[in-house]
Order: sequence, then structure tokens, then C-alpha cells
Amino acid sequence: MLLVLGVAIVLMLCAAMRSCVAWLRSVPRVATEEILRVMKERTDPAELQQWAMGILRDATVSTNVSYQQVPKELLGLQPGTMRCSVLVGPTPTNSYVAVYWGGGMLAPWGVAIEAPTFAPTELELHAAYQIKWQDGIYVYYSK
Repeated sequence: MLLVLGVAIVLMLCAAMRSCVAWLRSVPRVATEEILRVMKERTDPAELQQWAMGILRDATVSTNVSYQQVPKELLGLQPGTMRCSVLVGPTPTNSYVAVYWGGGMLAPWGVAIEAPTFAPTELELHAAYQIKWQDGIYVYYSK
């Protein structure tokens, strides 16, 4: 009887672990889809792109962007500390503005914005999951 009970407990723990792993694997997709949903409600992609292109035009090195320069529609878009950075790549087509949340113990998630020709790979964004909103705007969840 004790052996049967032990086997049943082990089987239940294994099933619970599989459920946990499946849930953890879905977090990047679900979080990214939620960010995109909220962004679509609160922001105009053309205005975001125009803002980002203005920031990039003046950037020569990767740096942080002050909160005063961030469009008000992005402030408070997600809970947690927001950061905004200009990431200058080796060529203009590899440079973009990233607005992101999280970090530390949590992988950051956010939006990468550039010209319509911008098409980052998941490697460039260090993304576990990314969604193209429109040409040049990608919502992502980092690894």
C-alpha cells in the first residue's frame, strides 16, 4: 500500500512539474501579446516611429534616453521600471530605440522602434519571443 501511495505521489509531482514547465514556456508569448494589445490601444505607431527616428538622427553612440523625451503614451504602459535606450549598431539599419520594462531577476520586455526597413533578428533583440506590429516596430520578450 505504501509503495502504491509513493508511486502515485511521484506521478502527481511529475504531472505538476510538466504543467509548470509548459506554463513557464508560455510566459514570453503571453506577455508579448499583452504588451502589443495595450500598445495598440494607447499609441499611434506612426508617431512612435517619428519620435524614434528623431532620437536616432542625433545618436552617435548607444545611450539612455531621459524620461522627459519618452512619449507620454509609453509612460506607465507596463508595471515596473521603464527604461529607454538608443542602441547604435554598426550600420544605421542595425540601430534602434528600445523602450523596455523588467530586468534584474526578470527578463526585460518591450518595444524596439526604427525605420520601416528595420527587421531585427531574435538574436539582435536577445528575444525569446517577438511580434512585428508593423514595419520597423517589434514588441519582444527577452531571454
